[in-house]
Amino acid sequence: MTNTRRAVAEKFDGGAGGPKTGMFTPAPPYPCRPLGMTARHPQAEQRYGSPDGPAGQRGGSPDGQVVDIFTDGACLGNPGPGGWAALLRFGDGSMELSGGFAMTTNNRMELMGALKSLEFLTRPCRVTLYSDSRYLCDAVNKGWLKSWRGRGWIKADNKGVLNRDLWERLWLLFERHSPRLVWVRGHSGHKENERADVLARAAAGAPGLPPDAGFGGDYV
Repeated sequence: MTNTRRAVAEKFDGGAGGPKTGMFTPAPPYPCRPLGMTARHPQAEQRYGSPDGPAGQRGGSPDGQVVDIFTDGACLGNPGPGGWAALLRFGDGSMELSGGFAMTTNNRMELMGALKSLEFLTRPCRVTLYSDSRYLCDAVNKGWLKSWRGRGWIKADNKGVLNRDLWERLWLLFERHSPRLVWVRGHSGHKENERADVLARAAAGAPGLPPDAGFGGDYV
């Protein structure tokens, strides 16, 4: 008897740009929120994480659920209509999420895939997140994100960090889950990455997409 139940292409409460589930809603004790619950990240207005830095350093909650996440972003033009997608696997369950925006950039959608998937987790987990975005993976694994935050979101060239709104939210989530980020080569036959790409492109092409409130017109 399966521990899952199907809910094909059902949207959960997150607004017009919120995630859509492509497979099913997990049943407890899985670590994802059921459909109908608005995604939240903890302590979002209270603090911005520990000074020791987020992902890749603590390996997540040692007693938490093991979750593998595969994300991708797409943009039809850059900037242009964009979509993000994530595949989550935990125990014998899995889930697909996707969403899109009317005008955004590819990098913002890459970040959004990681952001939305981590927001969807209801408790600290031992997360490994796979992405074909060097922008995302290098910023975390090479310590750029920690440095940006330490300098007040100013880069080494004294210019402001692009997509700061998303990076700030990701920092909070990285502190909660401390995911290990793994770069995978895009369009190389990686099964989960290819699936995420299909979902992200479909989301980018959907009608009636909402605006990306954080998009400021930068080509990034």
